[in-house]
Amino acid sequence: MTERMDAAVDQFRNIERAVAAHVEHLRRAGETINSAGNSFGVASERLREAAEPVTTTLVSVEVSARHATDALRIATAANDSMREATVRLSEASRSASEVFNSYQSRFEGTDRALGTTIKGLVDGTSGNAFRCSTKPMCLTRDPVVISVLRCGSVCRQLWRVRRVYRVL
Repeated sequence: MTERMDAAVDQFRNIERAVAAHVEHLRRAGETINSAGNSFGVASERLREAAEPVTTTLVSVEVSARHATDALRIATAANDSMREATVRLSEASRSASEVFNSYQSRFEGTDRALGTTIKGLVDGTSGNAFRCSTKPMCLTRDPVVISVLRCGSVCRQLWRVRRVYRVL
């Protein structure tokens, strides 16, 4: 029985040594895990520090993109307004041109006949101007009225009309 006891003691010692060796392996694994955790912590901190400027830059880029989008929206609205104004101006120009062409076609003959009539009146009265008075009442610098003769207001009116219709 002593032998059995000695054998049991030896087995307990062997188990104790195996457990101690196993504990040593676990301690080394724990140190390795702890060292790896510290390395990951340091790397994580460095990545966080490196990401801070990128994060700040991304926020600035996002704000700039919003401003650019707003500016583009405003520019597009201004472009649309200018396009509409251009269309309206073109329509107004076309309308004014049509009105002028209509006026010109309707009254061109009338204007010519009136000019010829006034020319005949002026030619007929200019000979009479020397009979009314050979001295001009005053000489003007006005290109519309060359001189005002004493022969009366009809002569003055004819001079003005003649200048407006450019018949002479």
